[in-house]
Amino acid sequence: MTPEDFEMPRKLAMMEVITAPTLLVYGEKSWAVSPADDGRMTHFRNADLMMVPDAGHWPHHDAPDVFADGLRALFGRTA
Repeated sequence: MTPEDFEMPRKLAMMEVITAPTLLVYGEKSWAVSPADDGRMTHFRNADLMMVPDAGHWPHHDAPDVFADGLRALFGRTA
């Protein structure tokens, strides 16, 4: 739980005003659904999706090198 928990319409509205390039990352073995599959990705103006193979809900912890490569690609694209 976050310090402030927002209802989904408010969360989606917040996503829709993000103009910066955004990397949505999820682990292949996570309990969470892909942002593309559940529709969250469509609320971002400029988002890429990265699925980390064999990673759970913490892909940055489970596969730090793969996660870092995704960030390098994002930052290289936006630099």
